[in-house]
Amino acid sequence: MIKLDGVKGILAGAVLTIGLAAAVGTVSAGDAAKEKKISYNNVKINVSGEHVEFKDEKGQKLNPLLIDGTTYIPLRGIAEQLGHAVAWDKSENIVYVENSDSGRIINLKSETVRNPELENSIKKVMELASDELKETRYYYNYVDVDGDGQNEVFVQLVGMYVSGTGGDTGLLFRQKDGLYEHIQTFTLVRNPVIVSNNRTNGWHDLIMEMSGGGAERVQVKLQFNGKKYPTVSDGVKVKDSEQVSGTALIHNDIAQDFQLGKGLYLK
Repeated sequence: MIKLDGVKGILAGAVLTIGLAAAVGTVSAGDAAKEKKISYNNVKINVSGEHVEFKDEKGQKLNPLLIDGTTYIPLRGIAEQLGHAVAWDKSENIVYVENSDSGRIINLKSETVRNPELENSIKKVMELASDELKETRYYYNYVDVDGDGQNEVFVQLVGMYVSGTGGDTGLLFRQKDGLYEHIQTFTLVRNPVIVSNNRTNGWHDLIMEMSGGGAERVQVKLQFNGKKYPTVSDGVKVKDSEQVSGTALIHNDIAQDFQLGKGLYLK
């Protein structure tokens, strides 16, 4: 994994919202636990002359907090307002912050915790039989694809009923009211899937590898047309001279996972 400037520990692109006007809480610092006065004073954030508000992964408003006189704000929200890309690597407990035009790729492994609501949404979209579900693995990452400050979820399905020589099945979901709303299905997906820092019609470009069937292995760019992304086979070839920066989702060795019996299975 490329090690970028990371902020270890307490922030995962959002702060914990505490719905009290004033409170005293316990904050852990190393091996010591200290009591801190936590308050909310209706702090407003202004970036380059514009008032900005922040939301968590579920779209709920996040309010800045005052802890012993120090203001704490959501890292992801303020960094993206300043033109930086942010990614949270749960496996290593690191928040990566990088200039959007740095030309670097942040590599993220898939989430490892089962997500029952996501699984139910996958089942509704795919309509697989029970025996087929047991043979299907799923990988997923949270990522803000449409630039609205709220994470979508990208899923890669792997197995004999959802994969072929050209790649696997990919699904893009929007989080809404605690559920997952299907946005689009992709075929011929090979990991990792790069969510580029570049946007088209407000949505981040998706960069995927296209190969199989004797065709040349190339990277293609999928650009949102205002309604949906094109298919992988209709993607625009990424030029050798083109600088790509962004976040590579599902940066897993899927073949090795299968040999070791790792991965999340639909049931």
